[in-house]
Amino acid sequence: MSSATVTRSGNAEFDLGLCERPYTDEQREKAVLFAKEHVDAVRRIAQKSIVVLKNNGALLPLSKDVGTIAVIGPLADSKEDMLGSWSAHGKPEEAITVLEGIRAKAGPRTQIVYARGCGVHEGTPRKLLRRSAQPRNPMSFC
Repeated sequence: MSSATVTRSGNAEFDLGLCERPYTDEQREKAVLFAKEHVDAVRRIAQKSIVVLKNNGALLPLSKDVGTIAVIGPLADSKEDMLGSWSAHGKPEEAITVLEGIRAKAGPRTQIVYARGCGVHEGTPRKLLRRSAQPRNPMSFC
């Protein structure tokens, strides 16, 4: 980063008053941040932004009678990671993980198989992939 860029950024922060008042209205933040209408709006936006790039054989939406669904991945059952990296004052206990969502929507006869698989910053050992692929013809969500 050049010194000119740092200078421009510093000047902008100073001009906006962020040096004297970095949090201009803390009470408003507390009242607005997780207001129900904002949470509902974010949920609607997220639902509308999901795009299926390919739906071969009309696979989606899933039937409630699917035999087995394999959910594989280190973030699939992590409430904290559902909040994202800019979660601010998010409440992990209120998040619904991918695994919880699939379990809630699957039919009573559907078997849900979960494997953490590799870590986020680790490699993907072949043994983990073989172990997670044991159910016959499962549907996988990562």
